[in-house]
Amino acid sequence: MPFQSEKQRRFLHANHPEIAKRWERDYANGGILDINESEEIISDDGNDIELTDYNAAFDEPTGVKSLFQAKDGGRIGFFTGMREAEQKAQQDTGGGSTNRERGIQQAYEVTAPAVAKEKQRQDELRNLIETGPGSPIEKYDTQAQHLADLPGKLDDNPYKSRVNVNYKNDNYQQTLANQKAKLKSMGLTKLMPLFLMIAFGVPPMDALKAFPKTISITQDDLRSLITHGLPVMKAKKELIEALEIHKGGLLKDVDITNPNEMVNLEETTDFTDTMNQLTELTATPEDDDTGGDGPELPEVPQVVSIGGESEQYTQPEFDYWGFIKERQAQKKAYDEKMAQENLMIQQPGLAYGQQFFNRGGLANLFRVKNQ
Repeated sequence: MPFQSEKQRRFLHANHPEIAKRWERDYANGGILDINESEEIISDDGNDIELTDYNAAFDEPTGVKSLFQAKDGGRIGFFTGMREAEQKAQQDTGGGSTNRERGIQQAYEVTAPAVAKEKQRQDELRNLIETGPGSPIEKYDTQAQHLADLPGKLDDNPYKSRVNVNYKNDNYQQTLANQKAKLKSMGLTKLMPLFLMIAFGVPPMDALKAFPKTISITQDDLRSLITHGLPVMKAKKELIEALEIHKGGLLKDVDITNPNEMVNLEETTDFTDTMNQLTELTATPEDDDTGGDGPELPEVPQVVSIGGESEQYTQPEFDYWGFIKERQAQKKAYDEKMAQENLMIQQPGLAYGQQFFNRGGLANLFRVKNQ
C-alpha cells in the first residue's frame, strides 16, 4: 500500500478520491510509493500541498505509527564502551565478554573462596561439637555410661532411645566395614555378595542357591563367611531391638486409632524414619523362593571346633533344614506383626473389625436422620 498510514488513505479517499484511486491502481501489486517533498497535491482552493505536510499531520503521538517507535524521541543508541581497535580484536578472536558476564566472573572469583572457607569452618565446628570437649565422646568412656547418665528408661524417653539407636547403628556399620575388610585381606572379595546375604540373615542354603554357580566356593570359604558374618548378624540384631524399643516409646502415649494423632506423630518425630529403617533391616527374600541355579551345598566334612557361636554352623550334625525352617517361621511371624501394625495405623477400624459412622457434622445434611 503506497499510503504511509491508514489514516492518510482515508483522508485522501474523502478529499482527493482521484489521487487515492490512482495510487491504489498503480500500486495494487504491492508497490510502495516513495513519498518525498517533490510530489505535491493540489488542494480544493488551488494551493499546493506537500505530502510531507500530510505525514506530519497524520503522525500523531497516539497513532498507529507510535506502536513501532520508542517513546518521546524514537530509538536511542548506546555506546558499547569499546573503541574500534577493541571491537576489531574481539571480532578476530571470535568472542568476548559483556560487562554483565565480567561482573559475574569477578563476583564469583571474590565469593567462591569465601564460601569454601565458610563451609570448612562449619565442618570444623560440627566436628568440634561432636568430638570436642563436652561431647559424649570426650565426656564418657563407654556408650553405656552415656546412656546411664540420661534420665528415664529407654522405653519411656524417646531422646534416650534415639541415642541408643544411634550407638547401635554406628556399631553395626563399623562391624560390617571391619568384617568386609577382613574378607578382602583374605582374598575373598569375589564372595562378598554371599557374605552380605549371610550377614544380613539369609540362611546359608538360600544364599548359596542365589549365588552364581560360575563362582566356585569351598567348604573353608563357606565357614569363613559364616564366621565373619556372625558379628554383623549380632550387631544387626541389637540395632533392630533398639529400633523396636524406640518405636514403642514413640507410640506409648499415642492413640493409634486416631488418625490425627498418627499424623502429628509422623510430622513431629522420627517415627517414619524408624519404620523405614526397620523395614529395610528385616527385608529378606521371599520365604517360598527356594529355587535357583546356584551350586548345591557340599557335604560337610569333619572339622575342628573353633568354639563360640559359630560352632553350631561348623559341626557336621548341624541341621541346616531345621535352621531354615526356624528362620522362616520367625520372619513370617514378624511380617504378620508388621502388617497388623500398619493396618492399625492406616485403617484403625478395619484392624479391629469395627465400623465407624459419622454421627454429626455436615454428613447429617445429606442423609435421612435415624428415627
